[in-house]
Amino acid sequence: MNRKDEAPCDQGATATGDPTSAAVVAEPGAPSAGAVPLWPQLPAAGDVAPGAGAALFDLHALVYRLFHAQRRYLFRNDRVSLGVGQPKVLSYLAVYGTSTQSQLAQYFDLDPAAISRMIDALKRGGYIEAAPHATDRRAKAVELTDFGKQTVAAWDVLCAELAETMLAGFSPAERGQFADLLARSYANLKELESDKDGKGDKGAAALAAQGPSAGTAVSAPADVSAAPGEGGER
Repeated sequence: MNRKDEAPCDQGATATGDPTSAAVVAEPGAPSAGAVPLWPQLPAAGDVAPGAGAALFDLHALVYRLFHAQRRYLFRNDRVSLGVGQPKVLSYLAVYGTSTQSQLAQYFDLDPAAISRMIDALKRGGYIEAAPHATDRRAKAVELTDFGKQTVAAWDVLCAELAETMLAGFSPAERGQFADLLARSYANLKELESDKDGKGDKGAAALAAQGPSAGTAVSAPADVSAAPGEGGER
């Protein structure tokens, strides 16, 4: 299912075509000039104090790296050429059938304009069709084409391969526990979002309980811009 209409959003390093130009991998404990370590040498627990860069090695950093490793695996392949965010729309249509753009926007918690742009891109790629809704003239009915259905099937295979690679060595019990922990973590963050509807901010309250410096905001200098690839969707 190789369509090039939509380029993957996460391009990463650029290949030079020169086999001698590969990045040098640093040996553990012996970094050299220009070396690119596969993984930073993690300090012992407590060696880096909060406020002194501890976030570089904490749990959020590990989840961040896992997310990007997963995305590179999925979007740098020669079988399914979809942009970031597009596969979930196709999968939704495969599960729930013909849907409206408003249903998609509500399910994925996206604004209608973002869903509209995604629908237009998927239409250009031949993955979906959109026709006037039978009972609502203001809406459009969106459904998969045959090519879209084939793409969903190929995407499911790719994701299953990713799961097997990522969870190699995990027992069935560990896989279930891992999935449960991720789901609970997500639920905690969603609860924090919903708590900001006027009932208070649990996160702010927790930081306040830790002391006056725990939640101090830090602003970057005016002449410092974000590094390429650090902004946007993670």
